[in-house]
Amino acid sequence: MSESFDYERIPSNFMHCLNERCPRAGHCLRQWAARMLPAERQCVSILNPRQYEASGGEGCGYFFSDVPQLYGKGFERMLDELPYRKANAVKSQMARFFGRSVYYRCLHGERLVKPAEQAYIRRIFHRNGITDEPRYDAMVEYYDF
Repeated sequence: MSESFDYERIPSNFMHCLNERCPRAGHCLRQWAARMLPAERQCVSILNPRQYEASGGEGCGYFFSDVPQLYGKGFERMLDELPYRKANAVKSQMARFFGRSVYYRCLHGERLVKPAEQAYIRRIFHRNGITDEPRYDAMVEYYDF
């Protein structure tokens, strides 16, 4: 985790972890958030410390990787570059997958496209005979809190 990461980006309901003995603590955003907690923050949500004990030392199911994921932002250009018939097929399949409202928000970059959604879009491309990888208007590193 980069020390330059802004703690204020973490939502107020994000669960912090105080278990420094966890073998994955060095790469867990929950642990980092607990270490970087600003003094002016009066209340925070924490993971029950007994969760680690209950798992028998195997780690916990609340691990939150400190490595940001790559999210797609907007795909207007991507669709414009496709042949007309294929573009229409892809657009309708993507609109069914996302739902119309979310589709248009993603199309214009108002909502980021998650990695799992990117994989599904890639499958839509392949089902429609498009061998090129989907190219988003921009790719941004993001934590999906």
